[in-house]
Amino acid sequence: MRPKETPNDPGLVVGLTPVLAALKARGKDAKDLWVAKTRKGNPDLTAILARASELKLNVKWVERKDLDLKTDLPHQGVAARFLPRPSLSLTALLATIDPNDPALLLILDHLEDPHNLGALWRTAAALGVKALIAPKDRAATLSTTVYKVAAGGAEALPLITVVNLNRAIEELKKRDFWVVGAEGATGQNLWDFTFPRRTALLLGSEGQGVSRLLKESADFLVHIPLTGPVTSLNVSAAGAILMGAYCRGLGRP
Repeated sequence: MRPKETPNDPGLVVGLTPVLAALKARGKDAKDLWVAKTRKGNPDLTAILARASELKLNVKWVERKDLDLKTDLPHQGVAARFLPRPSLSLTALLATIDPNDPALLLILDHLEDPHNLGALWRTAAALGVKALIAPKDRAATLSTTVYKVAAGGAEALPLITVVNLNRAIEELKKRDFWVVGAEGATGQNLWDFTFPRRTALLLGSEGQGVSRLLKESADFLVHIPLTGPVTSLNVSAAGAILMGAYCRGLGRP
């Protein structure tokens, strides 16, 4: 029996929405496309097959059990393999952002759970965030799990990996970004806070939160007031609330 693909495989994408989004965004990098013979047609599958035809990408019709051997994730009868995504530097990203426009970036301080990364990426893509910024080491990276949870969001905006987050923050400040850190129960009340037009939103790791050095680099610290019996939020839920608050403050959809 063949071994299953690891959920951390950065080249394997599974599921109807993630595969379709990847084929639309970087179809020329697709190497393989597998579809279960029992997969019934729906609009996404029709679009996947049409895109494969445009790309002259051979569709391999397989048994569902063959896809089960590739991944433990819910694959919905569709999987594809892609070449590695090209990297983008922070400097190159900032060159694409008009200095006069409002912009929101996410800085992720050593998030390790791929589900949190995928969920934040999906919300960020839905709310017009320009990019995610994360350290190269000790952090979740692109993987089959991230693509699946992001549900197409990972194709909509880049993940910039940097060696040192403090230096990245310095570069952002030179480009007129203000760094706003999420900080538990301290800092300013989110509902009383006005986000700067150009904000880099700093979110901490699942266990430790924002590190001390990065807190010191932040221009502002804010907290989400919790009035119910639950006294803490998952980082992806907190990030969604903070991104929504930024968008609401600018009157953006």
